[in-house]
Amino acid sequence: MKKQKYMRIMACLIFIFVFMIMTEIDKVSAKSVAKNKVTITSGTKKKIKIKVSKIKKLKVKSSKKSVATVKTVGKKAIKITGKKSGKAVITVKATTKKGKVKKIQYKVTIKKKSKKKSQEKNNTNNSADKKPTNNQIEQPIIKPKYKYELQVMNSKDKNLYNDSDVIVYIKTNNPNPATIKADCGTGKLVKREDEDGVFYTIEDEFHKIISSNVYSDVYYTGSDNQVSGGYLYVYKWDNPGKKNFTIKEKVGETWVTATKIEIELKDKKKAEDEWLQLVINEVTDSNMTSQEKMQRLEQYILDNFMYDRNNEQGEIYLLADVGVYWERKHIDCWDATNIMCMFADKLRLESRWTYAGYAQHYYTTVMIEGKEYKYDACPMSETGWTTRWEYIL
Repeated sequence: MKKQKYMRIMACLIFIFVFMIMTEIDKVSAKSVAKNKVTITSGTKKKIKIKVSKIKKLKVKSSKKSVATVKTVGKKAIKITGKKSGKAVITVKATTKKGKVKKIQYKVTIKKKSKKKSQEKNNTNNSADKKPTNNQIEQPIIKPKYKYELQVMNSKDKNLYNDSDVIVYIKTNNPNPATIKADCGTGKLVKREDEDGVFYTIEDEFHKIISSNVYSDVYYTGSDNQVSGGYLYVYKWDNPGKKNFTIKEKVGETWVTATKIEIELKDKKKAEDEWLQLVINEVTDSNMTSQEKMQRLEQYILDNFMYDRNNEQGEIYLLADVGVYWERKHIDCWDATNIMCMFADKLRLESRWTYAGYAQHYYTTVMIEGKEYKYDACPMSETGWTTRWEYIL
């Protein structure tokens, strides 16, 4: 009798325990499903912040991916995308740093996009005369105040390369260089922060026009590279390929695009390597000794190159000379030493720079069959003497 009474009490306790658990589950489920309702239009997205503290990771799942998809945004939010009209349940499992798992569900209703609204939007975009709807704010179109034209000024018989100066003439009636910036198609890493925390992003890098006057074959009308009808801008890209060079003007507090051109740069390292091999093939042959080959290459440089431009004022920088050394044909002793070292490397010979002991002059020392040989391919300074030149701009 006592045993039966004991069994009835135990069964009663088990029933109460199970009932409490089921009640709690129903309570959570009801709270999650009933109160978390989301309605969006197909083709749109909605970001929802998960209000659970100290989340370690999120797992998400959609009951109907054809209706709505979902993905995590960091560790604190999700993003739901409406695919087509219908209903789906989005399940979120948030694991806290203590290992607890909290389950949240969203009843998502995807409404069909209104054809009428889409048509109104298209009509608004296609017609400048129509007034904006109540939900649209008409943004004023900001245009540059001044006129701009761009022209690459490097000599026409020279190619453009990466890691080499490119000079662009910005022809404009804008008198203020501080309101002009160049976007050279490069970017910089910028630190940002939002509700999900700190992140990094790449933003366009702008460069001021302001720089010093350099070239002697250019008539400068003021400081900051100001010339007749505009400004000169000098830039050196790190990598070859097509570059979008854009000029922007500051109108009020906004930078607006004024004009742009596409600039194509050849691979400097590849072109240099091809030129070195071309010269070796031209002036040497397999019957020559290594010493004879180096002598021929030294003489080729002396015969075909001149010293850097100079006169009684010292070294002269001309816009006409801008470019790579094998095309501009003007070098100094440092250039000549470097060229001879590269020739030696092509011939699988050991070489080094050697200081001559005066006027910062260097030459190339090459080891051939255990013996050192001196090669000085620097043209005489008189070959670079210049008294007159044509003005490019």
